Amino acid sequence: MAQHQADDLFVTRRGTPRLVRCAVLFIDLLGVRAMNRGPVSQVRRHLIDLDRAVTGRYRNYFRPESEWRAAFFSDTLVLAAPITEPGDEDTEIRGLVRQAAWLQLALSQSDFFVRGGLSLGYFHIRDGLIFGPALAEAYELESRHAVYPRVILSRDAEAAVTRPSSRLFCDGDGWTFINYLGPLFDELEDPVPTLQLHRGRVVDRLSRHRDDKRVWEKYRWIAEYHNAFVDRDEFVSDDVCVASDAMTWPFEPFA
Repeated sequence: MAQHQADDLFVTRRGTPRLVRCAVLFIDLLGVRAMNRGPVSQVRRHLIDLDRAVTGRYRNYFRPESEWRAAFFSDTLVLAAPITEPGDEDTEIRGLVRQAAWLQLALSQSDFFVRGGLSLGYFHIRDGLIFGPALAEAYELESRHAVYPRVILSRDAEAAVTRPSSRLFCDGDGWTFINYLGPLFDELEDPVPTLQLHRGRVVDRLSRHRDDKRVWEKYRWIAEYHNAFVDRDEFVSDDVCVASDAMTWPFEPFA
């Protein structure tokens, strides 16, 4: 497990580990387990693709000057933002939301999609050990509630966001999730090429999983999110939407 430099914030003066109130982001790369199966030559190619995708995206979190406490193991990244002053919850959660949006967007361009949770609570991270109820809740959000390739906020984290945020969307099932396409309008003069690339990645996944409806539904959700994002912005043409026929599950008559 990779680990941020030892931080005295998570130990007492006597060196005893302690819990600290934090915003905690837990994200999991989808499809990595399946990448471990198949011919060795194919698994080697998958390893190279995975290494290329995560090395450039995650390495800054483990530098001594990083403001984030981070751990990376297997296909999972954990980031923590300690709440050092009362009332800082909104600031730290927004910071993690920005990081998660950037990561999701960057990884999608490398053909990796993620699912995750962002919680608020007590947490410990030091010398390779991560522990605490905030970690357990973030994992549960990812594994039980996110369902689709989205990063959802816990109820407490959602309540701590005190001002409207363009980086957050509300889903029809009641969960607030991170709008990872949002940064396109903050950082790029022309977002259309990136939206076209994103559309292509999603359409490819829909085509690839035509024989597995459970997995296919997850990418249909991304297609619907992509189109909803495009429809909300008056400056983007509809021709970057995912076509409806790519999002329709086929039915055939009994013969």
